[in-house]
Amino acid sequence: MRVGNHCLIRCLTGFALMALGTGCTSARHGVQRLAASHLADTATSYNLAIEQTQDEMLLLNVVRAQDNYPLYLTDASKVTGTVKAEINLGLKIPLVHAGSANANDYFGMPSVDYSSSPSMDVNLLNAKDFMTGFLTPIGTQMFAYYWDQGWSAEFLLYLLVLRVDEYDQNNEPVADGTRSNYPDSHDPDLRALRQFSTWVHEQLRHGRPLLCSTEGPAVGPPLAMNDLAQLKFLVPVAKEGLSLSPAGGPPPAPQGTWVLRQSKSAFFLVPRHEDGTARCPKDIQQFGADSTASLGEASRSPRKLSVPGPGGHTYALSLRSPEGVLYYLGELARLENRAKLKRALLIHEDGSRSPMPLFVAFDRKEHGQCPAIIWVRSLDGSDYLIPRGDDEVTNVATMDDLSFASVSGLCSTGETMHALELLSQLIGLQKTAKDFQTTNTVKVVGQ
Repeated sequence: MRVGNHCLIRCLTGFALMALGTGCTSARHGVQRLAASHLADTATSYNLAIEQTQDEMLLLNVVRAQDNYPLYLTDASKVTGTVKAEINLGLKIPLVHAGSANANDYFGMPSVDYSSSPSMDVNLLNAKDFMTGFLTPIGTQMFAYYWDQGWSAEFLLYLLVLRVDEYDQNNEPVADGTRSNYPDSHDPDLRALRQFSTWVHEQLRHGRPLLCSTEGPAVGPPLAMNDLAQLKFLVPVAKEGLSLSPAGGPPPAPQGTWVLRQSKSAFFLVPRHEDGTARCPKDIQQFGADSTASLGEASRSPRKLSVPGPGGHTYALSLRSPEGVLYYLGELARLENRAKLKRALLIHEDGSRSPMPLFVAFDRKEHGQCPAIIWVRSLDGSDYLIPRGDDEVTNVATMDDLSFASVSGLCSTGETMHALELLSQLIGLQKTAKDFQTTNTVKVVGQ
């Protein structure tokens, strides 16, 4: 009878082990599915966390610019983590004399171990290479890129142009010909900004200007290329930012002559005519002899755009640096939060007259009724938010060609997030590998 009981126990043990093995396999598949699902959710959560972190960093620095505090730019460059999931389903068999074993001596011990360990690298962007680019005005090629992408013309002119300088046909600066694009919150009439706004509306009244490019201006007189010594001299020079091209212009320019030109193209904005047409000239000479000198002088700088004006005059557009864009947004926030007349600068989308706030960042204490996309707390404890809403702007006040809306009760986001997106891209273009050599790591471990 005892021998029969042992046989029965061995059979039951075998069936139990088979059941545990099957259960273990099924449980492992379940844990793997759980881990995969959690991994997808974790990756998405990391992405959303980085989005919130970057947006809040930009808004916080806009608030610092508003308050004239030092700027501190950080970047969450990398988020890494490990997801570990283990399951153990075992059968415990006591090591005792066979004669004393019974069915209750065999029992299972399942265990599940799951852990997630994310870590994030936070970098302070203050290396020399980064700051050099951050403080340097953007190039005309970058402006041309955004213009060709179809961004609103008025949006780009307000956000990226620092000032407009007017030159006469003799390439001399025109008296009182500078138009500064900066809202002075201490000037309730905003005289400087109104002058710039009038110029913008003048350029856009017949439609979006046409962006054109030509070869860089000639360097030195035309040279004959039949001299081998000259050719040997010019070839290495051409590798240093210069290029050789046939000499243009009408006769008596001799045949077979060449000129040195700057290798970078010069960019021009050509306003449209009353019928909405505009044409890019093939050469700078086609702008007219009276404006050739001033256009050529303005095109020498890779940080300036040229716009031909009436009477042979030329407008040279100086572009902002990424830091300048940030301070410009800070001044708009100061205009909305600190000026006695609280108002938001408005722009009009291309092809319509629906005004849109260029940038909106409210003091939460005074505009807490607006739902927030993001909000931050400044050093002095004040909370600022970017509202979430598409309120139609109806209470528009106009000074000459400058449009405003009262911010009281206005929860429209307008072009705010587009402005932060463009600012984020300009900042990102300044980063190099050197910015990520030293990092501060924040590690969070959970089970």
